[in-house]
Amino acid sequence: MKERLPDENEDIIILCKHGAIFNGTYSNNVWFCMDGYIYDTYKGNPIYSSMSSIPPSWEPIAWMPKPKFEE
Repeated sequence: MKERLPDENEDIIILCKHGAIFNGTYSNNVWFCMDGYIYDTYKGNPIYSSMSSIPPSWEPIAWMPKPKFEE
């Protein structure tokens, strides 16, 4: 599968190098975490985030479209 960046404002799931996985989006060359909690393995506790950019040190390494479940 060819690697590509997400579409602008696409709802995605992001995996960071240190293990955080969260709902997010990609816009204007910036990775964003949507409203929710991120488990920070550096500090060992959840951090609340609301549409904040992902710190470069977290280094997003993979993403996938948010799966849609059939009703």
